[in-house]
Amino acid sequence: MIKLMAILKFNEETFTHGIAPISYSWNISNPSVIQLNLPHAKSEVSTALVLSNKKIRDNEHNNNNAVFSSNFNSSTVYSTGVRPGEAQVSVQLAIEYPSEYKGSKNWFSKTITLRINDKLKVDI
Repeated sequence: MIKLMAILKFNEETFTHGIAPISYSWNISNPSVIQLNLPHAKSEVSTALVLSNKKIRDNEHNNNNAVFSSNFNSSTVYSTGVRPGEAQVSVQLAIEYPSEYKGSKNWFSKTITLRINDKLKVDI
């Protein structure tokens, strides 16, 4: 099992967590190779909070009614390799800024490629 974590960076400062209205959405391109799992959500109530859709203003496109689909709404997810292959993992996040920052970019995304092998091997 691999732990995936979204880390925010402002200039040279990094943040792995914080108190802010931030929504996360994780997606995988090939679930037959890698599956995503939440690190928590042990009850129906917490699952309902995590798996939700909400309207978050998209400042870059000046859209007050942009719908942010929150799959795996957590800064951290776990991935489990199912079989050898490659898959792209994407994370999108939206920050709900106060109105004085409504001109600032507030939707961000990043995609990486994970390769699953059938054996762990280190080339020297």
